Amino acid sequence: MTHSAMFVAWSPIRSKYFAIISRSSANSPSLGSEEMRSINAKKKDGTVTPKEENLIPILEICIEMYARGINFVPVDLYESHATDFRQVEGGILPPLSALPGLSENDAISITEERKNGEFRNVEDLRIRTGIGKNPLNILEENGCFDDLPDTDQVSLFD
Repeated sequence: MTHSAMFVAWSPIRSKYFAIISRSSANSPSLGSEEMRSINAKKKDGTVTPKEENLIPILEICIEMYARGINFVPVDLYESHATDFRQVEGGILPPLSALPGLSENDAISITEERKNGEFRNVEDLRIRTGIGKNPLNILEENGCFDDLPDTDQVSLFD
């Protein structure tokens, strides 16, 4: 079993903490180490939160992944699974539900609806999946709509 396959097998246990790690580590693996140092300093002075404490084993895994050349690839509207990490060319593909604020039900709704064809636009995704404004904002903030227009409406002024 490859190192990335081992991570994929382990990751569903902790996927809710993934987004914090991936955002802090995506462009610079050293940021994961910096986050770890920050949390350890807070442990020493007694100001660490339970959420930060729970990040420690995740950070350790991510730091090890980067040391072994395993990377995360960005969440993809059409390729990401609803709830499971997947090994893909280029690294580990996170599930849609790993995005903070995107519920498992929203992620499942998206993956079920994409079986019926690509989304024409963001409005089409919203109508077909029934997801709300906040999940749509989360998807947009994470680059999931880079190639997807907001609506079918054509502007005369563009």
